[in-house]
Amino acid sequence: MTDPKLLAEFDALPLNEKAILALLALVGEPMGRTAILDHLNHARIEQDNDGNLYTVATLDDSVSRLERLAFISVVTGRGFVCNPKLRWPAIRSAIGTHAMEDLCAAYAELVPLRQTWNSTEPRSYRAGMARLRMGLLRGQGPQQIQQVLAYCLGSYEAAQLHPIVDIFGRPFEPGMITLVSPLLQDDVLAVLMRNAQHESATAPVIREFCEMHLQRRHGDVNAELRMAMAEDALLCGRLDDAKRYLERTAGPQSQYLASIIVLLRGAASAAIIGFDAALKTLRRDTGKRKQLFTGMGAYLYLLSALRSGDAKHLKAAEAYLEIAVKLPKNHDSAVHQQIDMLRQIRAGIMQVDAVSSLSWEPSLQTQVFQFLLYFLLSLPQRQERRLQLQ
Repeated sequence: MTDPKLLAEFDALPLNEKAILALLALVGEPMGRTAILDHLNHARIEQDNDGNLYTVATLDDSVSRLERLAFISVVTGRGFVCNPKLRWPAIRSAIGTHAMEDLCAAYAELVPLRQTWNSTEPRSYRAGMARLRMGLLRGQGPQQIQQVLAYCLGSYEAAQLHPIVDIFGRPFEPGMITLVSPLLQDDVLAVLMRNAQHESATAPVIREFCEMHLQRRHGDVNAELRMAMAEDALLCGRLDDAKRYLERTAGPQSQYLASIIVLLRGAASAAIIGFDAALKTLRRDTGKRKQLFTGMGAYLYLLSALRSGDAKHLKAAEAYLEIAVKLPKNHDSAVHQQIDMLRQIRAGIMQVDAVSSLSWEPSLQTQVFQFLLYFLLSLPQRQERRLQLQ
């Protein structure tokens, strides 16, 4: 949420400077003075607060003032970016002054789509992100959004940070979600809820908003959001809520989450059978024989299979880990590496001392499993990490 003092200072700005911030917030990438001036002119924002026509020189006064106030910052060699805390206030101001459509139209004219063999596409990932942001915040529906979203998801950058998280989760502002088309709100919230397990600071406010959204819709939300909320409830130990969220869902992901509930209630053998069945269905449905589940549930399955003492379960866990540790680096990589080390130590292939050489990961889930690894191997606890664990 935006700091009240910062918001009060923003409210005191003249409309033309708010428009500059709104432009930078919508575009989402650094813009130089000339590019800002061109966009303002095309959006018919042509005068400063003294009534003078905007030129590079007069625009420089406004830009310098915004920089002194720390409302914008400079990316060396590229241009100016909006303070993340002011993105939503700036966009909200543009909507209130009816400047939003003009700014979006100016961007569409100055940064047009490029022609491919049989269609058009954005000129770059950041250009695609700008169009996606503008489309979602103007309430465009799935048909209008689908092409640009597919382009962004197919880019390398999306593997590092999901486009929806970049737009709505940094920081999360409930007011932005209300601008999204009702047909897309469930999908947006599902992505944010899944990502919240990796960014625990944002989880409470997103969780609360999703629960309110579920109540407003009288439970009529799509299966993806229900399963994302169920997974979050499992991480919080709310098994009854997780079971309730899984109602009206089906498919391998639903079966996988239901198996985690069974596991956490003590029926490990039944849970492993359910997980194996879900994994087999997932691979058949996707046509990918090396497809894996993600998140805490998969970690618990592996630990249960390793501890079960059943040779069949142990073989399945080894096959799963063999695939997991060879995948490109992702949110699960560090934990999969830790569990694989545990498997090798139990098999006598690796020495226990190797655990001490593991680097300390920033992810909360990874830290929990690293402490669990120390516990399972009866290693001395790291005293310097005791407060962090507590």
